[in-house]
Amino acid sequence: MALDIGMPCKVVARLVLFAVSSGLLFGVDLGSIGGGLEGMAQELGLTPFEEEAIVAGCKGGAIFGCLFGGAWMAVYGRKRTMVLAIGPFILGPGLLGLSRNFPEALLGRLIVGFGVGATSVASPCYLSEVSSASIRGALVACYEVAIAFGFLLASLMSFLLQRGHDERATTGPSLWRYEVGLVPVLATVPLIVILFALPESPRWLLGQTHCDAKVLERSLRSMKTLEIEGAKERVLDIKAWRRSGSDASNALAMSASWSETSVDLMAVWDDHHVAAGSPLMPVVLADEEHGTPKPATPKRSKEDRPSVRRILRGIFVDVFQVALGASDVPAGARRGLALAVGAAVLNQACASSSVLEYAQRMLKDVGIVSLATQNGMATAVAGSKFVGVLAGLAIINRVGRKPLLGVGGALCALGLALVSVGSAYRQSELLLIGMSCFILVFVATWGIGYWVVVTEVTAAGGPRYGAAMQVGPWALMGYAVVAVLMAVFAFGPLPETRGLSLEECAALLAGGKTITSEPSDEDSDSSSSERRSFVDE
Repeated sequence: MALDIGMPCKVVARLVLFAVSSGLLFGVDLGSIGGGLEGMAQELGLTPFEEEAIVAGCKGGAIFGCLFGGAWMAVYGRKRTMVLAIGPFILGPGLLGLSRNFPEALLGRLIVGFGVGATSVASPCYLSEVSSASIRGALVACYEVAIAFGFLLASLMSFLLQRGHDERATTGPSLWRYEVGLVPVLATVPLIVILFALPESPRWLLGQTHCDAKVLERSLRSMKTLEIEGAKERVLDIKAWRRSGSDASNALAMSASWSETSVDLMAVWDDHHVAAGSPLMPVVLADEEHGTPKPATPKRSKEDRPSVRRILRGIFVDVFQVALGASDVPAGARRGLALAVGAAVLNQACASSSVLEYAQRMLKDVGIVSLATQNGMATAVAGSKFVGVLAGLAIINRVGRKPLLGVGGALCALGLALVSVGSAYRQSELLLIGMSCFILVFVATWGIGYWVVVTEVTAAGGPRYGAAMQVGPWALMGYAVVAVLMAVFAFGPLPETRGLSLEECAALLAGGKTITSEPSDEDSDSSSSERRSFVDE
């Protein structure tokens, strides 16, 4: 039985489980370091610089994970990239939990970051490609919510482990090794299980066919697993035709209804099948006038097939071409790149990750000695991230991009000011309120809005170029200054893009134009009730 969501319920359930398990793993691996950092520093004798390097190592590894993950997706596929990324999610925490010195711990954290980066590009891409349009946004939302819940779960596990350790006064391996090693490894189990129940993205497979009958059949079977309308019928017809001895008349009768599909993806498969010369049922594509098969599109040579090295090189070339304003770069791409870079710098410079990862340390510095109490209060901070994601998803399409990010930056500045004052005057309640409010506001505004805005402001580059693109407490005020700059950026150079298609965003960036709504009689008869017109400022 299928709901009015474009896909059968059991397929949607599998995709939801995939979104939740991949997002949960992401969040747990990022959040687990907070609870274990103190014990790790004591046992390994880490200096403040080494602690900071280990915490930051995850983001350093994520940079390379994003680059290679994107290249792996293009060459090996979306699902296989997720499978490959499970390796770093097991190896990294394992090495981190067994580390005996700083280099081993840093290497483990870098490996974790590589896995985080690879999954952060592969998982949303897979969800977008295999889901129907009616549930695509909800599935990506599940992924974002699961990341926040992963942070919360990591903090909660640290709290429960510490509480159980204190009650039993157990001996053995240090508790931090369980927090940064065992918990993240166990978090990979749901993802491993659900990957067995999902096929490769049929859209990616269709892009790799190039007249290869085996890839065409694999993509069809992938669509059958996802229960896409028309796929099962075609698979059964092809099997029956082969059993009948590949008789031409049987093929013609079986494939008579193939062209009647109303599913876009199924129609794309049919087109690829035609272009390949109909290798699975050749008679279907016989020329109606002459009765001879239509010629197939030439197969792509090995030299023309994508490779990880070629794709990585292409990304860097494209970035330089956009930055330098090369003649073949679409108008507005350079401005879009500048806005995207500015938003990225501000998004990362305001210490959102640092507040989550150093929450226990900051609470200790203001007089909270008990590790269980530190972890309990840090769980509240992680919980504010979860609430922030839910709030952000509720308002992202109801508020303009400029006010969302502008007001969000101003409120983040107030939250960070509270963090700074609470830290300076050793007021744990004020510090906790400041951290929780800052994380909630940041995630609800910049945390979610940033990804939407970057997609929109890089639309001018098109599909090709768009893809290319420890201190004293009062020093925390420096982060508040960054948050103020976030507000200035949003209310200043950032254009308003809410409600615009990517094509309209590209035109806005290319011409520096404002947008007005102008109803027309023609549009009232079409599926769009409003025509957008661009007028010069």
